Amino acid sequence: MIYQALSDAQAKQVIDAEQAYNAWQDAWAASRSWVGGMHWKTVSGREYLYRTHDGKGNATSLGVRSEETENIAAQFHASKQAGQLRLKNLKAALQTQARINAVLRLGSAPSIVGDLCQSLWQAGLLGKNLIVIGTNSLLAYEAMAGVRFARDVMATTDIDLLWSHKTRLALTDVPQDALDDAVAAAPGSLLAVLQKADKSFERLTHQHFRAANDQGFLVDLIRQTPKPPWKHEPDQIGAGHDLVAADIWNMKWLLNAPRVQALAIAVNGTVFPITAPDPRAYCAFKYWLAQSDERNPQKKSRDMAQAKAVYALIEDRLPHLHKRWEEITSIPKAVMAQVKSGALQA
Repeated sequence: MIYQALSDAQAKQVIDAEQAYNAWQDAWAASRSWVGGMHWKTVSGREYLYRTHDGKGNATSLGVRSEETENIAAQFHASKQAGQLRLKNLKAALQTQARINAVLRLGSAPSIVGDLCQSLWQAGLLGKNLIVIGTNSLLAYEAMAGVRFARDVMATTDIDLLWSHKTRLALTDVPQDALDDAVAAAPGSLLAVLQKADKSFERLTHQHFRAANDQGFLVDLIRQTPKPPWKHEPDQIGAGHDLVAADIWNMKWLLNAPRVQALAIAVNGTVFPITAPDPRAYCAFKYWLAQSDERNPQKKSRDMAQAKAVYALIEDRLPHLHKRWEEITSIPKAVMAQVKSGALQA
């Protein structure tokens, strides 16, 4: 069996867990308005209200002390206190949901994948600048369709991150004392973001596009090869010792495809966000890989198995996508024609 549908009880629990995560996610996003804080500062014998914007001390004066600025300060601190309490309560609710998810064995993702995606999302990278490609994309498709793929289709010890390196990049800057989650601390590089998920991640000495933790789990950073290839374009999210993206010539096929966003569940029960290429684009790309002379022969059979698994999922569980293959225009027409003609049907 390629995949198994969730039972009614499992599906209900998934919905409950997703709703709890969505509430926490909204509260966390709202907490960004508290970053930095407010304080009074005496300048030339007069008190001024200052709004601090980050952990570096950058601040703006809101005016001399008055009834108006005192009200502003009071409202800010009251809102922050209420928001912090809400965030704390929602985090506790998430932990409860995670325990239930683990007992029901709802999670299919390695815990490290969930931690990495969560860290990337909180850094403002996931979905905007980075998308998950490769085997872990199937986690998003599982969530979309309410199924779990067979383990042999899903097994992997790495995660591939495709970087849209031409988009404007602004890593989220959140002072550590502003929030209750360590993962939200301001990172200055992709490697720092990875280390928020697992401090043992280090860039490999001879493969600068790759980081590994002390369990051997790998993270690869990939970008579309510039055109012409020698054109200078960003190849690092941070600077210095950060990962340096590996160039692959046809990543535009996935970068220019529609994207899907979903909430997946790790084996430890935690819910996390994931952004991946549209499953139709993934299916067609894997089909092409399975026949490409450029591909490692040992990987071709797995590529074809994944392509067929995702095709079956689209056909059986996502009929609204199956009816609109023409929306995928980033994959070469010859490849799409073969897929649409039923080349991947069981």
